[in-house]
Amino acid sequence: MKNTIYNVNSDNSCTMNISTLSMKDRTDKTKDSLSIANLQLGEANYPLSIVTALLIVFCLLFGGKAFAQTIVVNGTGTNQYVPMYNWYNDYGHRSEYIIPASYFSSAGITNGARLNSITLYRSATGSWTAKDLTIKLTNTSTTDYSNTSFLGLNGTTVYTNSSYSGGSSSSYTFNFSSPFTYTGGSLVVHIYAGNGGTCASSSTASTWYGISSTSNYQACYASGSNSANATTGTRLNFLPKTAFSYTAGAPSSSAPSPYCTPTLASTTTTYYISNVTTTGGATNINNTTTGAGHSYSNFYNLYSVSAYAESTINFTITIAGGSTHGSAIWVDWNKDGDFSDDGERVYNTTTYASSPHSGSFTIPSNASSGD
Repeated sequence: MKNTIYNVNSDNSCTMNISTLSMKDRTDKTKDSLSIANLQLGEANYPLSIVTALLIVFCLLFGGKAFAQTIVVNGTGTNQYVPMYNWYNDYGHRSEYIIPASYFSSAGITNGARLNSITLYRSATGSWTAKDLTIKLTNTSTTDYSNTSFLGLNGTTVYTNSSYSGGSSSSYTFNFSSPFTYTGGSLVVHIYAGNGGTCASSSTASTWYGISSTSNYQACYASGSNSANATTGTRLNFLPKTAFSYTAGAPSSSAPSPYCTPTLASTTTTYYISNVTTTGGATNINNTTTGAGHSYSNFYNLYSVSAYAESTINFTITIAGGSTHGSAIWVDWNKDGDFSDDGERVYNTTTYASSPHSGSFTIPSNASSGD
């Protein structure tokens, strides 16, 4: 991302200044939680200097309250086949089940919620491993299995692990690689493990909690060496105990308008931000997209962070080119259209430093609610 340095004046006009870092973006924030739905990265270009100043502006848009693990399906019945048939981890297995919409609505999860992780509950102990463990999710209007065909084979992959170690825990949480948007109907949870894992010590050591008295077929499974290519399985009257962490609502579909548009005096392909990562949120950013073009880059619809108010977001900025750099982050906490209020520059380097730049900022309790 290659930007010359520019100032944002009190009237939101722009002036050039090669010695001052400034910003270009809009930021919203919520008391309950926030969704960092946009991360704009820019670079200030010093044509005659070996040092480079880099700027980052976080655009925080309210995407709804972030919730920790919320049980959607609960039950004390047991079975050994779904959500995973661990007795066949050495040969491989494929299982899936349908959670009807009524379970989500009863749990308070509505259309537009972004699911961030899934937790499954085991009723037995004993270590196990799984090869190429994969979880897929599919929104559907189907409420049960009318035949033996799998419904989630072409679903959205939200979790993969080439060598998963299950240990002997009573619950397992799988954090999604990116949030999955729930659309308000039923949901198919599809789980696959390939040949080469380690099975549980016995068939009874691979049992899972759930509801065993469902009136319809809510699950389907296949196991053995042919499960990798299986398109059909055996139906079951069972619904596994399942919890999701999620962020209510959905982020806005378009990026907010910039506060001003700078005029570029020059550009460079030598210096750019190569990665930005965050931790501490319910979901986090790992943006490895490198600089491109002649201005700033907008990742509004590609990366998001969700977190509670008063929580701390940790970040790391990786910079390519040059030996030392400066960086800064601004947030418009009160949504007044500028970044000049106390506490809105949440991070800046005090001297030019080598990459990477790391730090953290805390979300104020009194920050204005977002859109």
